[in-house]
This record gives sequence, structure tokens and C-alpha cells, in this order.
Amino acid sequence: MSKNHRNYESSLSLFDFRLCILIQTTWTDIRVHDLDRNPIAIIPLGEARLSNSYLRIVHPINLGQLANYIAEIDDVAQNAINKDKPLSNILKIKLHRLRSIISRVRPANRNRRWETLGKAWKYISGSPDAEDLKIINATTNALIDQNDRQIRINIAIEDRLKNITEKLNSLIKYQDNITTETLDGFDSINIIFNLDELINQLEIIEEAITLARRNIPSSRIISSRELITARQFLSHDGLEQNNMDSILDIASVYVIYSKDMIIYTLKIPRIKNVIYRLNFIEPVVQNNTKIQLHANFYLDGPKPYLSQTPCSKTKDLFICSSSQIEPMTECIEQLITGKPAYCNVERTYGKNFIKRVDDANIVVNAADLLMSSNCSAQERKLQGSFLIQFQQCTLKLDEEEYANRNYDVQPQSFIPTTGLKVTPVKFINRLPLELLQEQHLEHRDNIAHLNLTTDNIHWKINLFGWLSFGTFSTLTIIIIIVIIIGVLKIITWKKFHASAFPPSAHAKQQPEGSTASEVNAEVSSTRYPKLIPQP
Repeated sequence: MSKNHRNYESSLSLFDFRLCILIQTTWTDIRVHDLDRNPIAIIPLGEARLSNSYLRIVHPINLGQLANYIAEIDDVAQNAINKDKPLSNILKIKLHRLRSIISRVRPANRNRRWETLGKAWKYISGSPDAEDLKIINATTNALIDQNDRQIRINIAIEDRLKNITEKLNSLIKYQDNITTETLDGFDSINIIFNLDELINQLEIIEEAITLARRNIPSSRIISSRELITARQFLSHDGLEQNNMDSILDIASVYVIYSKDMIIYTLKIPRIKNVIYRLNFIEPVVQNNTKIQLHANFYLDGPKPYLSQTPCSKTKDLFICSSSQIEPMTECIEQLITGKPAYCNVERTYGKNFIKRVDDANIVVNAADLLMSSNCSAQERKLQGSFLIQFQQCTLKLDEEEYANRNYDVQPQSFIPTTGLKVTPVKFINRLPLELLQEQHLEHRDNIAHLNLTTDNIHWKINLFGWLSFGTFSTLTIIIIIVIIIGVLKIITWKKFHASAFPPSAHAKQQPEGSTASEVNAEVSSTRYPKLIPQP
């Protein structure tokens, strides 16, 4: 075998191997688990840690003051542009770029799309809570470090912007006082360099705000001093983080705005070095009943906990605040440990209860629908309760699409509770709000139909309004109709009797002067002859 042929075969093998890897990485998957014999569905979500406090690094940026500086630069720079002809075009481009980026950073015309946080603040990105607002109001007014409250205020960005703009102003004003063409050129170059630095700082701010909309902290806005502070903060509970990426992976960020002030806040949780597994618990509908749950999130660890609210998600970790967790209930603890349980149950109304747990898991209760997907050519009929786990697919359930195109989110193993017996302790029959609203709309439609029917009857009765006498108008109309019908019947009967019994011919030939008695006597005498009495 020649050397070239062997090289060709090895190249083909390498190509086949790469193609196999490509096919496996783009492989789609869908799994349907039957939940009909499971009292609850336990769905693993991922690794979690508990947090008992936060370190907040606040970056205030006064855009109003910055806009005033830029306006002064724009006004004074026109003289420099007129004097320095070779560099005037570059100065115009830099000033135009500066005005463009400051208009993008300043959120003056986008207030309607923001959520309100308190009376004065609106948040552009992230999810600040009431405690964040309270701390920001206290710290931004004083602009001082508050070590006891675990807050750091970094005004380096604002000072840097202020120094650059002041330097630009001084350079431009100095240029107005000199006439040498060479000095004009050097000063224009210096102005361009400072404009580039100012534009770069504003682009860092714009990028940080854009990343914050996805809850991604920006490494370009964090200083080395802040990194050291965050590392020391996390090491108190035994969690060592040696590089910036690992710290930013567990941090969250939000940006709020008030008047001309933007507050960029990095929120780093102090997490305990104890590993938990976060699970989602969903009761399964069986015979129109299900277990009553007031908390759907279960933390499995040295000491298990429940949580009513979802934990915040970082890159590869869930952070659960200590204030949101609560002890396990006896019912859930028995089911999780695989024992029969005594639980409160509640009645359910309706069908096709679809809940999207995350990108990879969907729970369908009391299903009676068709399921189709782009990763399977077969359409399935679902009847009952099911857990659907899918990856890189688009499902269609009850005429609604559910997509999973996230390569990082993969379904984890399902924890079954098949065959566990649940003994009802208390039966709760509470109508859900959706059913009440549906019944309200149905009753409102029925009332509207009755009103329409009543209006129609009332309109017909009003045709006889001249016969109406208060509440007896209908009775009066009926009596009049009966009288009219009776009169018509009498008239009809008389006409019929007259036509059925016409007068005889003998009566017609009766003389005018004879009376009725005479006529009757003649008739009777002719019809009945007198008898001769016998001796």
C-alpha cells in the first residue's frame, strides 16, 4: 500500500471522527415519563448554595454633569476645528461619535420600557429588591464607604470621566490663545487622544449596561482593588475564589436610573461552602385531586429545605438566600425518603395543566392533547400526567410551541415516586381563579342573552302601548283578544246558521197582511187533519 493511500485513509478516518463528534453534539432528544402512579414529580435542576449576605459594589455615574462637559467641549471645539484644517475632519468625526455614544448611554427617552422601583428610581436591568433600594438611597446621598453594611462605592469611573473632560476643556481653551500652526496641530492631536479615551470609557459603560440586561457582570468595569475585596469577602465562609472569572460567575448585576444618575451595582453573595442540590417538586393530578404544596423548590443537602420562590441562577450555580428557605413539611419529607405520606389534598378543575419548569423540562397534568415536535415525525396522543424532557427540540402542546435551543441546559435524571401511597388528612375544595373568571364570563353572557330576550319581549308588548295600564297591561290585552275572538265566533256562527237553514217557498209566498200566527195555523191545519170523534 502506498504512502499516499495510507495518508488518504487516515485523513478519511479523521474526517469521519470529526463528523461523528459534530453529529453527537447536535443530537436532539425527547423523553416522556408517565407520572400517573407518582404522587409528586421530583425534577433535579442543578447545584445550589446558600447565601446569608451580599457585598454590593456601587458605581455611580453622573451623566448630567458629563453631558454638560461634552456640551462645553462641543461649543469650544468648533474654533479649534476652524483653525486646524488638516485635523478638522478627524475632530468632527470624534465629536460626532462622542455625541452618538452619550445619546445611547443616556436613557432619557426610554422610561416607558423600564420597571419602577420606588418613586424616584427605575431599573434598566437586573432585579433589585427593596433592600437594594434602601441601601442605594443611603449610600448615593453620602457617597462614602460603609464597611459595616458591606457596601463599596467606586467613583473612579466618574472621576476618570470628569478628569478627561476637564483636561479637554483646558486644552481647547488654551488652543484659542495661541496662533502658531505647529502648536495648533499638537494640541489638536492631544485633544483627539483625550476624546478617544473619553469615548472608550463611555463604551465600557454602554457595554456594561448591555451585559447587565442578561445579568452578566462586566469585567472591564471592575477594578483590581474591588476584586481583592470580593475575594476576601468570599473567603470568610471557606469559599476561595482566586480569579475574577470565578467571582463574576457567582455575582449578579443590576443598573438603575434616577434623573441624570446611573447606578451600576455588582452584587456578590457570601455563600456557604456547603453543596446542595436544587429540585423542583410538582404534585401530580390523580382522579381530579393532587397534594397541596405551598413550596415547589426543594434543597437536598445536609439539612433539607423548601423554598417558595426560585433561587437566582448564575452561570453554573443556583444561589438561594437564607431568608427565602423554610423547614421541610412532614408530607414532602416522607415522600422524598420513599415512605407513605399523610398529606392535605385539594381538588382540581379542568385539564391540560402545562407548566414549563425550565428550558429542558415540562410537566403536563390531566392531559388530553396531541404532542408533536421537530425532532420526531410521530405525533403522540397524551392522556394522563407526564414529564417531558427534551433537548434542542421544539415541542407543540395544545397549539402552543415550546422551544429548547440552549446547548448548555440539558435534562437531568428524573427522580420517581412510583407507588407511594398518600393518605388524605384534609380535603380542600377551592375553586381556582381561572375557573371563577370563566364562570363569571359565562354567567355574564347568559345574563346578556336574558336581557336581550327581555328587551325583545318588551318591544313587542310596547306595540300595544296604548293598551298598557301599569302591571295589568298584559292581562288587559289577553281579555280584549278573548272578547274579539268570541265576537268573531258569534258572527261566524250566525252566518253559518243563516246559510244552512234558508226560508221555505210557502213562507216566501205569504201575503204581506197575514200574521205569523195565521200562517202557523194554516200550516198546522194542513199538515195535521182533524180527526172525527167515534161514538
